[in-house]
Amino acid sequence: MKIGIISDIHSNIYAFKACTEYMEKHKCDEYFFLGDYISDTPYTRETMDYLYEFMENHTCYLLRGNREEYMLTQQEARKRNAQSRCG
Repeated sequence: MKIGIISDIHSNIYAFKACTEYMEKHKCDEYFFLGDYISDTPYTRETMDYLYEFMENHTCYLLRGNREEYMLTQQEARKRNAQSRCG
C-alpha cells in the first residue's frame, strides 16, 4: 500500500496540484493531509475547492492545522461580536 502525505499547503494551489499529481502518478492508495491547507494569502478558495474535488475521487484523511483552527475561532469571534451589537 502506498500512502501520500501532504502538510502545510498554505493556499499554494500550484504546489498543491503538483504534489497531488505526483502522488497520483505514483499510484498512492490513501492520502493524508496534515493541516494548514489555507492561509491569509491568495487562492484560499481555489485551494479548498481543489481539496474537496480531490477528496471526491480518492481515499483521504484530513487533520485540522493551526491555520484552520485560527480561521474558525476568528469566525466565531466575529459572529459573537455581531450578535452582541444586534442585541
